[in-house]
Amino acid sequence: MIIAKRVLNTLNELWPVLETLMKRFKMGDFSIKEVQSIIKLHFPHYSGAQIYKETNRLMNQDILVPLAKSSQLEINRAISDFAAYLLQDESLGVAGEINVLVEDLDRLSNKLEDAVIDNDYGDISRYSRIMDERVRKIVKLYQHNENAIYNLVEQAKSNTSNMSLAKRYKAVIEAFDEYIEPMLEMLAINGAFQSCFDGIEAKLTEHLIELKQTGRSSTTICMLEQLRTRILDMHHIGRESLRQSADMLMPLREELRQNT
Repeated sequence: MIIAKRVLNTLNELWPVLETLMKRFKMGDFSIKEVQSIIKLHFPHYSGAQIYKETNRLMNQDILVPLAKSSQLEINRAISDFAAYLLQDESLGVAGEINVLVEDLDRLSNKLEDAVIDNDYGDISRYSRIMDERVRKIVKLYQHNENAIYNLVEQAKSNTSNMSLAKRYKAVIEAFDEYIEPMLEMLAINGAFQSCFDGIEAKLTEHLIELKQTGRSSTTICMLEQLRTRILDMHHIGRESLRQSADMLMPLREELRQNT
């Protein structure tokens, strides 16, 4: 039986080792020697016997578990989920997630237009609120994906294994092909996003002019003004986040191109 307190104590004392394993290997496998070298890295004063003892401690408490019919190890899935939560580990999403939300924003904009035409201030408020939620979610996805790309780049640069450069940079190239390039296409001047945002912004401006001319509720006007500003900010944030993400990936992509 594994005693929870012992596991927690081990995680606390050897947390730098687990964190490095998480960042370097994700859900992949690794060797005992790699574990020992990481312990040595974080605890350079440990003797060989102490490193051996701490490695066994991680294995005996099932923090590290052996693969079936293999000498390789992996992090216990329950432990890795817990560590990922604590580390706020972020996996890169796909451009399609953002595209779906933008399309929904366009659909809601049409609903909002109908509500303005019908002078239905309950629906105006409701659709404005839902659109605001979609905008906030899109901004979070931009930030999430930028952080995920930063982590991918750092992992690729810190990987000192004997893998080929192509294997070490595989996740970086996939990030460029599956996220950066589709997003560049969508955010292009004549792309789908620009057309959508221009249409939404024009409708919101038209609604605001109409509401101000007819002396409607200042609360409703303020709400639509904030929504329009947030949508314009979101588009700017998206472009800036994509530029920074591409800037992080390009040097590694170029290094791979020059060496293959």
